[in-house]
Amino acid sequence: MTIQIEKFSAFNKERKTSLATIGSSVSIINKELSKVLKQQAYMHKNPDNNGANDLIPLVSDKIDVIAQAFAEINAKVVDFMAVKTGTMTIDELLTKYPVINLEEYSKELL
Repeated sequence: MTIQIEKFSAFNKERKTSLATIGSSVSIINKELSKVLKQQAYMHKNPDNNGANDLIPLVSDKIDVIAQAFAEINAKVVDFMAVKTGTMTIDELLTKYPVINLEEYSKELL
C-alpha cells in the first residue's frame, strides 16, 4: 500500500469516527439540555415549595461555564458551515485557527 493510500485510509477512518462521535454527543447534549431546562423551570417556580429555588445561585456559575463552552462550539460550527458553503476559504480557516498544522496532521496519519 502506498503512503498516500495509507494516509487516505487513516484520514477517512478518523473522519467517519469524528463525525459519528460529534453526532452522538450532540444528541446526548440536546437530550440533557431538555432536562436542564425543565430543572431550571422547577427551581425558579419551586412548585413544591421545597427550597429548590435556593439552588439557583449554586447553578448560576455552572450555567455560565457551559454557556461559554457552547459559544466556542457554536463559533466552530459557524466556521465549519462557512467552509462547507464556500463563504470562508480554507486559507481563512487556517489563518483563524493557527493551531491547525496540516504538515503535522499529515505525519500523524501514518
